[in-house]
Amino acid sequence: MLFASFVGLIGLILVQERADAIDRAKLHLGNLRSTAESSLDSIIHSFELSLDAVVFGLEKFDVASYPPAVQRAILFDRSAFAPQFSGINIIDATGRVIMNSRDETLGLREGEIATTTLQDRSFFDVHAKRDDVGLYVSEPFKRRQTGEWVIVFSRRFAGADGGFGGVVAGALRVSYLQALLDRLDLGRRGNASLVRTDGTLLVRSPGTSDPTMGLPVKDLLQIVDRETRGVFEAKSPAEDRLYAYARLEKLPIVLAISESKAEILADWKWRAMIIVLAMILLLTLATILLLRFSSELDRRRNAELALQKAARQLEHLSLTDSLTGLANRRSFDLAFEREWARHRRERAPLSLLLIDIDHFKAYNDHYGHPAGDGTLSLVARIIETEARRQIDVAARYGGEEFALILPDTDADGALAVAERIRITLAQQEVLHSHGINGLLTISIGVATAGRADTDWNARKLLEAADHSLYEAKHAGRNCIAARQSHGVTAIAVV
Repeated sequence: MLFASFVGLIGLILVQERADAIDRAKLHLGNLRSTAESSLDSIIHSFELSLDAVVFGLEKFDVASYPPAVQRAILFDRSAFAPQFSGINIIDATGRVIMNSRDETLGLREGEIATTTLQDRSFFDVHAKRDDVGLYVSEPFKRRQTGEWVIVFSRRFAGADGGFGGVVAGALRVSYLQALLDRLDLGRRGNASLVRTDGTLLVRSPGTSDPTMGLPVKDLLQIVDRETRGVFEAKSPAEDRLYAYARLEKLPIVLAISESKAEILADWKWRAMIIVLAMILLLTLATILLLRFSSELDRRRNAELALQKAARQLEHLSLTDSLTGLANRRSFDLAFEREWARHRRERAPLSLLLIDIDHFKAYNDHYGHPAGDGTLSLVARIIETEARRQIDVAARYGGEEFALILPDTDADGALAVAERIRITLAQQEVLHSHGINGLLTISIGVATAGRADTDWNARKLLEAADHSLYEAKHAGRNCIAARQSHGVTAIAVV
């Protein structure tokens, strides 16, 4: 028994030491990820702004009427000439390059640029077939003229008739990304990779062929689908590794940085040998005291956990509506007060939706209260599903009325969320004998406090949402009405 206690305590210390070593490695990997993520976001965002500026100039101005030098001054900002970028191409609907921010990179003489065709490139084909792609990130490929490896970021632009006008494509040098990742403190067996969300490897550092350092792309992408950033462990017969990953904001690109667990635990193994010898001596003296106090410590620990669990359950019950599982009125009031204070402090927009089920009393009277409860739960699930961010707060405001707090959301964003909720319920086609077209519908009032200083307070925002809901009801129900702090706007969406 005494020997078992010795072994157990030694084991606990070693396990904790091992966990600490892994935690330190996770922290280190997380810091490397944040550093690389910040640099990549800055680089790519700057490039994206340059592409957006070109698309804007092409769609809003008749640039063709100006001399070439003036055209370039209008379309290409200084960011387009940064050393990490290998030029921006403007490609017409037939795939011909009609303008380039750096003609010299194409190896062409004056007047020859229009003969260069990129119609066979994947990014051109994607934009030509679809108008909803947004910013497209290509696989790495070697440029025909220079032999340089690049990744193309591209956007579609509209022609004069509103159809496909062509593509604005900017090339980011793979060598630049490689150098950026190479500067990270990866250790002897660490690596960093950029992967497209379809599994295509974009960049890797170091560029080794060691199979034990391979990236588990399938596992990584499955994890990213559930959570956009974090740390996970990948086990393999060759070598176990820790990965810190993050999906770059609004981009189909995942950054993954890893370190070998064998390297992480190398120092721990050496310390473990010393700890084993030292603890054998110490445990001989501590065994009697441990036996005496272990029972009391376990009892107190269990009692504390039981109290904490009971407290959490009570708090959950006090803040949750039992029927719908949403926040209740008390929880809504606390969240609304908190978000209003943040709105005033940070000057961020704040929107509030009040949602009411149309003719709900008639529905209850006709179909019965169990069906009415089911309808409340259905609407609650729809609202909770469309409130996609963790900072959004969905609550049952009272009776058949719900509320949705949308921090950092302007009027357009709030109206988009409201319309998704309204349409999603309509698609359920819930029968309602007294409803519009015989179906269950909702009316939504939207109020938004903008970034600018106003005379509004939290009560006025709530009143504005309530007035909007009244206007939606008065307009015939199954619609949305909205108000903003800088003047009053009524909007109905049927």
